[in-house]
Amino acid sequence: MIVSFVPATRFDISVLLGYGNLYRKVRNCMINKDKKQGIIEEYRTHNADTGSAEVQVAMLSQRIRELTEHLKVHKKDFHSRRGLLKMVGRRRRLLRYLRQKDFNRYKILIEKLGLRH
Repeated sequence: MIVSFVPATRFDISVLLGYGNLYRKVRNCMINKDKKQGIIEEYRTHNADTGSAEVQVAMLSQRIRELTEHLKVHKKDFHSRRGLLKMVGRRRRLLRYLRQKDFNRYKILIEKLGLRH
């Protein structure tokens, strides 16, 4: 009797190849839809706003927090560390833009997010 197994998902393939929970770990590092919507609701400047500097900085800050927690457990995950540094740089550039464009909005945002002082 020959039994054939056709993998249906990436997870099935990863189990066959011996990668275990590789894909599950990657999915958990992303912000889920509800949390993302909550961040947009809290930091938007008008009703249709999804991409203002404030929203982008808030999203990056949340991803940075989650990735920092991941790196506390997985100290040798240097690929994720590089991604973290890239996100920090992007957030820094967005904050610099906002500070030059409208200092009051910048000040309110960093107080809300708890960044700096």
